[in-house]
Amino acid sequence: FYRITPRLWITSVSPASPQPIGTQVDITARMVHSEPINNLQFYVNTASDGSASGTWVRLATVSAPAGRQDFTATARWNTTGWSPGVHLVVVNGYTVKGTLLVWNADASRQYRYRIGPNPSLCITGVSPASPQPVGTSVAITARLQSYEELDRIDFFVNSATDGSANGSWTSLGTQYAPAGAWDFTAT
Repeated sequence: FYRITPRLWITSVSPASPQPIGTQVDITARMVHSEPINNLQFYVNTASDGSASGTWVRLATVSAPAGRQDFTATARWNTTGWSPGVHLVVVNGYTVKGTLLVWNADASRQYRYRIGPNPSLCITGVSPASPQPVGTSVAITARLQSYEELDRIDFFVNSATDGSANGSWTSLGTQYAPAGAWDFTAT
């Protein structure tokens, strides 16, 4: 006779983090226990800093077939409407006898998932407005957003006088985003 060591862990999260808001994320977990398993419960926290300080939202309660001591389940998280940032995804497991394996007792029962806006880059301002005399200093403002951590915005000007991109490119400068940024505006 041997005793099964109780275990609960998240086995996979797909697709891998980071992803744009609106992605359907599948979280799969497995529980092994000497007692028959009742269910696995999947939660996501609304805090966008990766902590447990927000509100817990239950994604799913998945019941195990009767008598199972080894059970794998998957829950789907629709990230539409969630705030950008890092969200804490966790799993709890319950046996039929009421034994609870909680997410905060083991790091393998939690996962931090980053979501953010779809990538976009646009010029949001030019001052003063065109046309201007040759030699006028012009400020160009651009906004970059992405679900991935941002690095920088590079500004360039083309020497073509017909509005095409057929001339040579000259760098006007680079502005670096702060660490961890997913939304960055620079001039």
